[in-house]
Order: sequence, then C-alpha cells, then structure tokens
Amino acid sequence: MTSSSLYRPEVDGLRTIAVLSVILFHADFVLFDHSLLPGGFIGVDVFFVISGYLISRLIMNDLDRGRFSFADFYERRIRRILPVLLLVLLASTPFAYFWLMPRPTEEFGLSVLTSIFFSSNILFWSQDPYWAVESSLKPLLHTWSLAVEEQFYLVTPFLLIVLHKRDSRIVLAIFALLFAASLALAHVTARSHPSFAFYMLPTRFWEMLAGVILAVAERNTGRATHGALARIMPSLGIAMILLSCVVFDEATRHPSLLTLLPVVGTMLVIRFGSSQDAGSRLLSSKVFVGIGLISYGLYVWHFPIFVFGEIIAEGASNARRLSWVVLTFVLATASYFLVETPLRRRQSLSFGKAAGIMTALALPSLALAVLAMSTNGLNARFQKVYALYGDAEIDNTLLQAESWHVLSDEPGWSDPDRTRVLITGDSHSKDTYSMIVQHAESYPDMTFLRRAFTVTASDNSCFLDDHAEAARLFRSAEYETAEIVLISERFRVIEAQLDCLDRYIQRLKADGKDVVLTSLGNLYRRPKVDLAGSNHFLELHLRESRLTAADAYFLEGGTPQTLPTYERRYFDLRLEDMITPVNAALTEIAARHDIRFLAKQDYQCDAKARRCQLITPEGRKIYYDGHHLTVAGAHYLGGIAAKTGWLDLED
Repeated sequence: MTSSSLYRPEVDGLRTIAVLSVILFHADFVLFDHSLLPGGFIGVDVFFVISGYLISRLIMNDLDRGRFSFADFYERRIRRILPVLLLVLLASTPFAYFWLMPRPTEEFGLSVLTSIFFSSNILFWSQDPYWAVESSLKPLLHTWSLAVEEQFYLVTPFLLIVLHKRDSRIVLAIFALLFAASLALAHVTARSHPSFAFYMLPTRFWEMLAGVILAVAERNTGRATHGALARIMPSLGIAMILLSCVVFDEATRHPSLLTLLPVVGTMLVIRFGSSQDAGSRLLSSKVFVGIGLISYGLYVWHFPIFVFGEIIAEGASNARRLSWVVLTFVLATASYFLVETPLRRRQSLSFGKAAGIMTALALPSLALAVLAMSTNGLNARFQKVYALYGDAEIDNTLLQAESWHVLSDEPGWSDPDRTRVLITGDSHSKDTYSMIVQHAESYPDMTFLRRAFTVTASDNSCFLDDHAEAARLFRSAEYETAEIVLISERFRVIEAQLDCLDRYIQRLKADGKDVVLTSLGNLYRRPKVDLAGSNHFLELHLRESRLTAADAYFLEGGTPQTLPTYERRYFDLRLEDMITPVNAALTEIAARHDIRFLAKQDYQCDAKARRCQLITPEGRKIYYDGHHLTVAGAHYLGGIAAKTGWLDLED
C-alpha cells in the first residue's frame, strides 16, 4: 500500500473530537454553574487509541515491504513531535521568567528538561495529583501524554518485529492478553494509586494496544465496512465518546474499566469507518479534517496559554477563556504551516538542518531550565522582596498549599489515655489544628484530631438535616471516642447558620461531649492598592486578588521598621463589620449552652500594644490571604496561644 492509501480522513476528524474535548475541558467554560465538558479529559484516551492504530499500521506496512528502519522510524517521530513542542517551550520561557515564583520557576525548568526527553509523566507522577489545584497551574503538565506516547514508541516496534511473521491468531491473542493485563492494572491502581494509574505507561498501555489490535485485525481481514450494522457503528462510537465527555468528571476512576466507554467508541469509528456511514462522512468533512490536521499544535499550545492566562488574569470570564481558545487556534495554525509541515518534509530539509533548527529552538528554554534549577528558581529576581520578608516563601498560593499539605491529619489518637479533643469545622479548623499540633508538647494531657465538618452549606442549608457528611461524622470512631469537641469555623450573622450551630451543639451535648466554641478570627479586607509605580515584582506576581494585608503594606511603601504602625491600624479594623457582631452572637450561644468560648483575638492580637501582627518576628507572613494562617503563622500564633493558656480546658 502507498502512503496515500493509508490515509483515512475520518481519523483526522476523530482527532478533532479528541482535541476539542481536551481544550474545552481545560478552558473550563461554566454555563448555569456547571462545567461545559467535565469529562473532556478523555480526549487524551482517544488520541492514545489513534496513535496505537496509526503507528502500528505504519510499522507493519514497512515490515511487509521489507523496508522498516529504526533510524527512519525515530527520525519521523522526532520531526513530528519535537519542533512544535520546542517552539511552545520557547514561547513559554519569558512568561515563566516574569510570572512564576521561584519554586514554580524551578519546577518549570525541570518540566522543560523532562518534556524534551519525554519523561515528564514520571515527573508529574512524583508531584501533585493531576486534579490538584497546584497541577492546574503547571504550564507543561499536558506534556505527560506526549511522554507516554513516546515511551510506547520505544516498545511497539520491537513487539511488532518479533510477532510480524507469526500466525495472526497468536499475535492477536498476545496483544489481547497484554491489553487485559494493562487494563486490570489500571483499574486496580486507579483506586489505590490514582496518580500512577493516570500518568504511567503500564496503566495506559492498553489504550494504545487497542489501536494496535485494530491495525493487526485490519491487516489480516480488512476493515468491517459492509452491512447495515457496520454503517451505524461509527455513529455509535462517536456517541460513546461524547457521552463520556458529559458523564465523566474528576471523581470518575480513570483510567479504569469505565474508560472502556470512550476507548471502545474510538475503536468502533476506526474499525467500521467508511464513506458509507453518516458518522464517518461527518468526520471526513473539511472542517473536521482541517482541525484534525492541526490537532497536535492545538494540544501542545493550549495548556500553557490557559495556565499563563489564568496566572496573569487571576481568574477569567467565559469571554476571556474564549479568547484563549482563539489564540490557541491562531498559533496552532501558524506553527503548522511555518514549523510543523516544513520540518516534516524530509525531501526538502535534511535531518541535519532540521536538528540545527530544533537545537536553536531548544537552547533558550534549556538555558532557563539549567539556571532555574541551579539558582533556586532564579531567585536573584526577587532580592528586593526578600529584603522585606526575609528568607521566607512569598508566594501566597504555595503558602496556602503548604498549610494544607504539610500538616496532614493524624491517623488516630496519639495517646488514648489522654483527653481526646476532636476539632471540627471548615478551613479555619485546619488553622486551629495546625497551631495546636505544632506545639503538642504544651498539651501533655490532651490528644487532638481534626475532622472536616462544616455546619452549614454555601446556601445556608443545615448539614445536620439528613446529610451524609453529618452521618459520617457521628458514626466515625473519632467522634465516638472523643471527649471534647472543639468547633472552629467561620460563622456569619445569619439566622439559619446560627440556628444550625445551636442544633449542632445540642446534638454534641446529647451525645455526652464537652463542647468548646471558638470565635471568628481576624478578617482583613482584600487590600485596594494602586499598583502603579509599585515594586515591580509585587506588581507582577502578587496582584491585587492575591494580596495579603502585609503585601499591601509593602506596596504602599512601607518598611519593616514602620510595620507596627500599620498593624495598629488593623487592630481597629478587626472590630468592624462582621467580626464584632458574629462573636457577640457566638458568645450568646455559648452562654446559653453553658460551654466554653475561646476568643481567637486573645492570641492573634496584642491588646496592650493595640496591634494585630501580620508578619512573624522572622519576617514570615502570618496569613496567606485575608484570614487563613500560613504554617509559619500557625506556629507563631500557636506559641502565643500555648504560652497564654488559651486552650486550658481544665475546670
């Protein structure tokens, strides 16, 4: 067969569905408070099946003609994958320099290196889960799938060469066994080790093997394109893929047996596709084929555009996200005609010249990568800020992540013979727990656990009303064995909330628990700062929506020497709006139920000096936003609380 006879336009159309699914998923358009395409990530699975089919088909065709060459095969892969990828890395480099904090810059450098050498899936597996907020802000996260494909390309030629002249039934049986083993591994690890299942080749191998099986079957029997049943199969396959995009979401175990839905759907299109069916004719249309031809560029460009857009814009409307999609199409089209196509033409451009062009594209990104990893994220950019904050992390997003990740909940009571105190509440209970466990030696007679339980939902409905979370709390062993329940939550002066809290305390007391209620902590309004003429770094990197009160102070021209004056201003601000009325309402509830009430301002502020500190004596931020504690802040304030006996629960 000639290369032209191998071409199938409907497969390019299938690429269109795959890439648009991924793009729309990452764009995260919201309609009526719901994501437009919550399962669009399955587009990658569609790509895997297509890749397995096309690559194995190409290899077997060359083997049949006796002209397969490893050098030729990998040269074509390099020409296909690297040029546009390197161009995207090059374009991302200045944005990384100007917009990423030190630690993300260092991580970006490492992801550049692993992307070029097709091992970024291993890197991202070792870091945060794919669904984590931190992962969504990694510009090169999407390169994990390219790494998996390239690793597949290292294995597949050898398998096909070894099995080439074997009986086709034996070949199909071997691939079927490998398919089943890989799928079983994916299904099991999706629950026990979800990051491994998502990122690694052994658990993704079956998806590409699905394409290999199709190619082997087609080589032996041809495509199944005849009959009424065959004519509806491509449309059914398309429907299965689209259904997956709608019904799958982040909670779906993936990849797993459920992933068979889009994978089998893709197989149906490839196996039965022909000009005789409506589904294939749709996929073979000029629009679908045209988008399919630039699908690789669309995939490689879209994620850095979305990530840097999100970082720069600090969130975005649907309209702004649409502009990112449009920009993705513009750059993908341009790179297809100016870079991708010319470098793939072996007749007009030797591999030596192509390698020279690719090297030139790669050098700036590689230089940044090396510098970032050898200089702690190019931290020389931030000396002015370090002079203000000291040798401390200044990225509020990372400080937030650290506050959740570093202090994970204990697996059980550290000493059952001690008084068992269960801390419940929202994110503020996390802060309270962090304060206490960092000074556990100050509480020799008590042991602590935290259980996330918010009394009311965002719509102020009470979680006590037949809600699963409440049921799980009351049935838990931690709750049953707890002697004291400490409630630490951000309440508001809303009748429904306070009524629910009242009922919650009644239930705790009815179950024989001693109850302690904490006040509302410090709440700082989002600072309104004129960024014009301010510190360059803070202007670029902190932005108004992520500013802490401390950041705002320094933007306004403050210095560490004049900070106490600014903190005295916040001593008065803390009393405004909701803090005073909420704490007054909580005090009344505590008195009515005859339970302990602990005021957080007792350790958060210095009443004699009339100051609410924003920075520790070592220059570390106490808050990473308007009201939540950093790890350093929790340690500092926890020390004050322990020293003053704030949590002295003895009668």
